[in-house]
Amino acid sequence: MKRDLKAESIDFNELLQEHLKDENFKHGFYQEMMKLKIIYTFTMLRLERNLTQKDLARLMKTKQANISRFENGLVNPTLETIERLATALNVDVDFVIRDKQTG
Repeated sequence: MKRDLKAESIDFNELLQEHLKDENFKHGFYQEMMKLKIIYTFTMLRLERNLTQKDLARLMKTKQANISRFENGLVNPTLETIERLATALNVDVDFVIRDKQTG
């Protein structure tokens, strides 16, 4: 559906609900939301522990640039990466991927 953006004010939530009716969009949207949640959680854990990206990279035996790419969403986190991050930050993987609303 093409909209004339100049002619009307668009409510984001209404537009999102409209697009979420499309199963392909919905699947991709929720995949990206999970990815962003994982990135956000690990970044906040790193900051709470007063670690720099370089510090975290050293704990993971990787390069700081890899941490930066991960935190900026430039790479899709693999399960191995998630496990290594969780180990380095001393948290359970379940803590990171669990939906805080459903427990």
